[in-house]
Amino acid sequence: TGWTGGKYGVGSRMQLKYTRAIVDAIHDGSLSEDLVTYHTTGVFNLQVPRACPGVPDNILDPSLCWSDLEKFQATLRMLACLYQQNFAKYETAMNSPSFDANLVKAIRDAAPDVVLTR
Repeated sequence: TGWTGGKYGVGSRMQLKYTRAIVDAIHDGSLSEDLVTYHTTGVFNLQVPRACPGVPDNILDPSLCWSDLEKFQATLRMLACLYQQNFAKYETAMNSPSFDANLVKAIRDAAPDVVLTR
């Protein structure tokens, strides 16, 4: 479940007990949509539970763990741009007639929602 509270050198690795609680909740069904509400994050459009047994609610929203929200947003945009640049490497191959058009659309739709700037 990664890093929290800031970039490397500022934040810290997610506590293992929270990682375990999230994985346990996935396995035991505690995160089913009839038990927990979800919200969609900006940029990456991830479905994130608003609560998870054994995990503080603020851990589920990374922006709440950073002391500087502007730095969080800038880091989020930078990461999204890196993902988009990686997706772009495969554009030529995905335009090949051998690729399923529905699969190509699903891949493109999964890309982060941010405008690249250079």
